[in-house]
Amino acid sequence: RTLAAVDQALHDSLTGLAGRALFFDRLAHTFAAAGRSVLPFGMIFIDLDGFKAVNDRLGHAGGDQLLAEAASRIQACLREADTAARLGGDEFGVLIEKVLGIEVMIATAERIARAIAEPFSVLGTEVAVTAGIGVALSSDELHDGDELVRHADIAMYRAKRRGGDCVVVFDPSMSGQGQLS
Repeated sequence: RTLAAVDQALHDSLTGLAGRALFFDRLAHTFAAAGRSVLPFGMIFIDLDGFKAVNDRLGHAGGDQLLAEAASRIQACLREADTAARLGGDEFGVLIEKVLGIEVMIATAERIARAIAEPFSVLGTEVAVTAGIGVALSSDELHDGDELVRHADIAMYRAKRRGGDCVVVFDPSMSGQGQLS
Protein backbone atom coordinates (compact mmCIF):
# COMPACT_ATOMS: atom_id res chain seq x y z
CA ARG A 1 0.00 0.00 0.00
CA THR A 2 1.15 3.48 -0.71
CA LEU A 3 1.56 6.04 2.03
CA ALA A 4 -1.40 7.97 0.60
CA ALA A 5 -3.60 4.86 0.79
CA VAL A 6 -2.59 4.25 4.40
CA ASP A 7 -3.29 7.88 5.29
CA GLN A 8 -6.68 7.66 3.57
CA ALA A 9 -7.51 4.54 5.59
CA LEU A 10 -6.57 6.24 8.86
CA HIS A 11 -8.10 9.69 8.30
CA ASP A 12 -11.62 10.78 7.46
CA SER A 13 -11.49 12.25 3.96
CA LEU A 14 -14.36 14.68 4.60
CA THR A 15 -13.12 16.26 7.83
CA GLY A 16 -9.38 15.52 7.83
CA LEU A 17 -9.73 14.20 11.38
CA ALA A 18 -8.53 10.79 12.46
CA GLY A 19 -10.81 8.01 11.29
CA ARG A 20 -12.39 5.35 13.45
CA ALA A 21 -9.50 2.87 12.99
CA LEU A 22 -6.82 5.41 13.96
CA PHE A 23 -8.87 6.61 16.92
CA PHE A 24 -9.26 3.09 18.31
CA ASP A 25 -5.58 2.35 17.68
CA ARG A 26 -4.55 5.45 19.66
CA LEU A 27 -7.03 4.57 22.38
CA ALA A 28 -5.56 1.05 22.68
CA HIS A 29 -2.04 2.50 22.82
CA THR A 30 -3.08 5.03 25.47
CA PHE A 31 -4.76 2.31 27.52
CA ALA A 32 -1.67 0.09 27.29
CA ALA A 33 0.58 2.97 28.40
CA ALA A 34 -1.76 4.06 31.20
CA GLY A 35 0.06 1.98 33.81
CA ARG A 36 3.21 4.04 33.20
CA SER A 37 1.43 7.38 33.63
CA VAL A 38 0.20 8.92 36.85
CA LEU A 39 -2.33 11.02 34.93
CA PRO A 40 -5.62 9.59 33.69
CA PHE A 41 -7.01 9.94 30.17
CA GLY A 42 -10.52 10.45 28.96
CA MET A 43 -12.91 10.48 26.07
CA ILE A 44 -15.46 12.97 24.86
CA PHE A 45 -18.23 11.56 22.62
CA ILE A 46 -20.02 14.17 20.50
CA ASP A 47 -23.23 13.73 18.51
CA LEU A 48 -24.63 16.69 16.59
CA ASP A 49 -28.22 17.64 17.42
CA GLY A 50 -30.27 18.63 14.39
CA PHE A 51 -27.85 17.27 11.80
CA LYS A 52 -30.50 15.20 10.03
CA ALA A 53 -32.72 18.25 9.56
CA VAL A 54 -29.85 20.20 8.00
CA ASN A 55 -28.97 17.25 5.76
CA ASP A 56 -32.62 16.87 4.71
CA ARG A 57 -33.03 20.61 4.05
CA LEU A 58 -29.69 21.35 2.34
CA GLY A 59 -28.80 17.94 0.92
CA HIS A 60 -25.66 15.90 1.32
CA ALA A 61 -23.43 18.75 0.15
CA GLY A 62 -24.80 20.92 2.97
CA GLY A 63 -24.47 18.10 5.48
CA ASP A 64 -20.90 17.45 4.40
CA GLN A 65 -20.01 21.13 4.73
CA LEU A 66 -21.55 21.22 8.21
CA LEU A 67 -19.58 18.13 9.27
CA ALA A 68 -16.31 19.58 7.97
CA GLU A 69 -16.89 22.89 9.75
CA ALA A 70 -17.98 21.17 12.98
CA ALA A 71 -14.80 19.06 12.86
CA SER A 72 -12.72 22.21 12.46
CA ARG A 73 -14.43 23.80 15.48
CA ILE A 74 -13.89 20.68 17.59
CA GLN A 75 -10.20 20.55 16.65
CA ALA A 76 -9.80 24.24 17.56
CA CYS A 77 -10.96 23.48 21.12
CA LEU A 78 -8.23 20.89 21.73
CA ARG A 79 -4.60 20.72 22.69
CA GLU A 80 -2.17 19.60 20.00
CA ALA A 81 -1.68 16.23 21.74
CA ASP A 82 -5.42 15.43 21.81
CA THR A 83 -6.93 13.20 19.12
CA ALA A 84 -10.19 14.19 17.47
CA ALA A 85 -11.86 11.68 15.18
CA ARG A 86 -14.98 11.31 13.12
CA LEU A 87 -16.40 8.02 14.33
CA GLY A 88 -19.18 7.88 11.75
CA GLY A 89 -22.12 9.94 10.53
CA ASP A 90 -22.38 13.00 12.74
CA GLU A 91 -20.52 11.44 15.67
CA PHE A 92 -17.09 12.54 16.81
CA GLY A 93 -14.74 11.30 19.50
CA VAL A 94 -11.96 13.07 21.33
CA LEU A 95 -9.21 11.24 23.19
CA ILE A 96 -7.53 13.39 25.82
CA GLU A 97 -4.35 11.93 27.27
CA LYS A 98 -2.71 13.00 30.52
CA VAL A 99 -5.68 14.98 31.77
CA LEU A 100 -5.44 16.66 35.16
CA GLY A 101 -8.94 15.62 36.17
CA ILE A 102 -12.59 15.45 35.23
CA GLU A 103 -12.88 19.25 35.54
CA VAL A 104 -10.51 19.64 32.57
CA MET A 105 -12.58 17.14 30.58
CA ILE A 106 -15.79 19.01 31.38
CA ALA A 107 -14.25 22.38 30.49
CA THR A 108 -13.07 21.00 27.13
CA ALA A 109 -16.49 19.45 26.43
CA GLU A 110 -18.23 22.72 27.30
CA ARG A 111 -15.85 24.64 24.99
CA ILE A 112 -16.77 22.21 22.19
CA ALA A 113 -20.50 22.60 22.96
CA ARG A 114 -20.23 26.41 22.79
CA ALA A 115 -18.26 26.24 19.52
CA ILE A 116 -20.81 23.92 17.91
CA ALA A 117 -23.73 26.10 19.08
CA GLU A 118 -22.41 29.12 17.16
CA PRO A 119 -24.38 29.50 13.90
CA PHE A 120 -22.87 27.87 10.80
CA SER A 121 -23.03 29.27 7.29
CA VAL A 122 -23.82 26.28 5.10
CA LEU A 123 -24.26 26.80 1.37
CA GLY A 124 -25.07 30.45 2.07
CA THR A 125 -27.71 29.58 4.66
CA GLU A 126 -27.32 30.15 8.39
CA VAL A 127 -28.02 26.96 10.33
CA ALA A 128 -28.00 26.22 14.01
CA VAL A 129 -27.09 22.89 15.55
CA THR A 130 -26.02 21.89 19.00
CA ALA A 131 -24.37 18.78 20.40
CA GLY A 132 -25.15 16.06 22.90
CA ILE A 133 -21.83 15.32 24.58
CA GLY A 134 -20.77 12.46 26.84
CA VAL A 135 -17.60 12.52 28.93
CA ALA A 136 -15.81 9.59 30.54
CA LEU A 137 -12.54 9.44 32.46
CA SER A 138 -10.28 6.43 32.75
CA SER A 139 -10.19 4.55 36.03
CA ASP A 140 -8.56 1.50 37.56
CA GLU A 141 -11.82 -0.41 37.01
CA LEU A 142 -11.62 -0.18 33.20
CA HIS A 143 -10.52 -3.35 31.45
CA ASP A 144 -9.87 -1.86 28.00
CA GLY A 145 -10.32 1.23 25.86
CA ASP A 146 -13.58 -0.05 24.42
CA GLU A 147 -15.07 0.16 27.90
CA LEU A 148 -14.11 3.85 28.08
CA VAL A 149 -15.83 4.41 24.72
CA ARG A 150 -18.95 2.62 26.03
CA HIS A 151 -18.98 4.88 29.09
CA ALA A 152 -18.68 8.05 26.99
CA ASP A 153 -21.33 6.70 24.61
CA ILE A 154 -23.73 5.99 27.49
CA ALA A 155 -23.21 9.54 28.81
CA MET A 156 -23.77 10.97 25.32
CA TYR A 157 -27.06 9.05 24.99
CA ARG A 158 -28.10 10.42 28.38
CA ALA A 159 -27.38 13.93 27.00
CA LYS A 160 -29.50 13.14 23.92
CA ARG A 161 -32.36 11.90 26.13
CA ARG A 162 -32.22 15.22 27.96
CA GLY A 163 -32.87 16.95 24.64
CA GLY A 164 -29.26 17.41 23.56
CA ASP A 165 -27.30 20.63 23.81
CA CYS A 166 -25.69 19.50 27.04
CA VAL A 167 -22.68 17.73 28.52
CA VAL A 168 -23.17 14.63 30.66
CA VAL A 169 -20.39 12.95 32.63
CA PHE A 170 -20.50 9.17 32.89
CA ASP A 171 -21.40 7.81 36.29
CA PRO A 172 -21.25 4.06 37.08
CA SER A 173 -24.97 4.15 37.92
CA MET A 174 -25.59 4.71 34.17
CA SER A 175 -24.09 1.34 33.19
CA GLY A 176 -26.29 -0.71 30.94
CA GLN A 177 -28.10 2.35 29.61
CA GLY A 178 -26.66 3.27 26.23
CA GLN A 179 -25.59 1.76 23.05
CA LEU A 180 -22.32 1.74 21.25
CA SER A 181 -22.71 3.31 17.85
